[in-house]
Amino acid sequence: MRAGHPAAIVIRRRGEQIKVERLEHGGTAIGWFCPLPETYESGVCWLNRGDILLIFTDGITDAVTKYGTEFGVEGILNAVNDTLTLDLRSSVAEILHRTENGVGDDRYDDKTVLMVRMQ
Repeated sequence: MRAGHPAAIVIRRRGEQIKVERLEHGGTAIGWFCPLPETYESGVCWLNRGDILLIFTDGITDAVTKYGTEFGVEGILNAVNDTLTLDLRSSVAEILHRTENGVGDDRYDDKTVLMVRMQ
């Protein structure tokens, strides 16, 4: 499911209950090591109506907040939780906003977020 990027996240909401799953399958980054691993671990994840798939680069998790701490997966989940009643575009905008207001010089790392809601 990944080759060096942070593990994707699936957010499942059933009524008031929210379940978060990290999709840990994968391996090291392609092109970083020679020779490449012989295999990458694969996995299957079924999405149900209303589930959200969240994929992001390490430029998001590695961003430094205004408090001098790493934004991390916790920062992503906090931003998503704070915007669950909004559309996905607003959730992505909030994640990016929170990572752009830090103290770190992380402008050289890409910040990419993709959120998809299963219909």
